Amino acid sequence: MKVSDLTAVVLTKNEEAHIAACLDSLKWCDKVMVLDSLSADRTVEIARQHGAEVISRPFSNFADQRNAPLHLLETDWVFFVDADERVSAELAYEVKLAIQNPEVDGYWVPTRNLFLGQWLRYGGFWPDHHLRLGRKEKLHYDPRQKVHERPNPIERAGYLSNPLIHIAYQNLHDLAEAKARYATLLAEIHLENGLRPTYHFFAAPLLTFVDQLFIKQGYRDGWLGILLSLVWSYYAFDEYRKLWGMWRLAEQQEAYDTAERLYK
Repeated sequence: MKVSDLTAVVLTKNEEAHIAACLDSLKWCDKVMVLDSLSADRTVEIARQHGAEVISRPFSNFADQRNAPLHLLETDWVFFVDADERVSAELAYEVKLAIQNPEVDGYWVPTRNLFLGQWLRYGGFWPDHHLRLGRKEKLHYDPRQKVHERPNPIERAGYLSNPLIHIAYQNLHDLAEAKARYATLLAEIHLENGLRPTYHFFAAPLLTFVDQLFIKQGYRDGWLGILLSLVWSYYAFDEYRKLWGMWRLAEQQEAYDTAERLYK
């Protein structure tokens, strides 16, 4: 059964390893749009081979990328799926039913995370809800939230029970690259908000570690839960280390500009 009023939108950049399987899991949708951030690999070629509409657009931040396709959609509903995620037959059927409900404008979808061959159950990785399915006129992402973006609150929102399957990271190198990129974007947000790091160097990694490993019981995922708690803790520190560097560069530029004006 085809869905006549739903477009799946997939954001991509160099996702040739994932995009085919992702699009195969979205064949039940009426339309699939791939918003590509100028990939240098075969992502665009593979997406077109699978019948997706491809739009190329430079990447600025995650919120901006999610907002970009909304005004281009001809359907009432949009379903955001990442390239490293898969939609099961059970979730597809649930989505088909859910969008027929006139009293709901959006749905929080759980995510089941697979990392290094292990399903994560604790540490905040399950059920890991994200509001991915919604009426396009109700969805809008705050452009200031450059990473870990969430749409503005939807009053009439429900919850789906079947999860997106997330093939989290291929290896530790991929994880480190992603977390470093996120730390940079978070540091930029802090800089724009005028936050100067002080106690954050110590408090942020400590609180992150305690929260993930103990409060959210990441230790129950064994060695992998401990490892991920350590990684998340380090990048909480890296976020403020980068912020400190950004402040130094800004102050040096300000001093340079001042000196230049004085000597003119």
